[in-house]
Amino acid sequence: MSVTSAPGLASAAHEYGHPFAGRRAVIVTKHGKERVLDPLVRSRFGMYSEILQIETEPQSSQLDALRAKLRAGAEATPYDSVIVASVGRGALEMVGFYDPRGGIEIIGRAVAPIVHASSGNLAADRIALISAACDDAIAQARLMVPSESPATYGRPPHAGAR
Repeated sequence: MSVTSAPGLASAAHEYGHPFAGRRAVIVTKHGKERVLDPLVRSRFGMYSEILQIETEPQSSQLDALRAKLRAGAEATPYDSVIVASVGRGALEMVGFYDPRGGIEIIGRAVAPIVHASSGNLAADRIALISAACDDAIAQARLMVPSESPATYGRPPHAGAR
């Protein structure tokens, strides 16, 4: 496993409300997507990353393939980590984040009208799709993080009187 770090990025990512900020990410990959995922995980999520090359069995759907990668990464990693994997077929790219400790799974999706052959090289449009899928995962994760001071916001305007 190769390791890269993201000093100082964890606090910045936590300001954006991501529950995995400052945690270790294990990127499960086999077709070179770590070249895209590694910098995204460090800069957008404020995570420290490691790369793990794992071969998984073919699955019937893209979602099943992604979940198989996430499970394989969790089983191969003996320490507390967030498992990150990406699966792309045709115009759909999915990036998954799985936290075995908290039982949290977040799957970001991005769709574009392109065709991608598994040649091992990432085309510019595939890189944009992976980035967009990460953005979708960030948006979902922000919904999971409570505000640091909910009292400052008071009651929502639609809340009824008690």
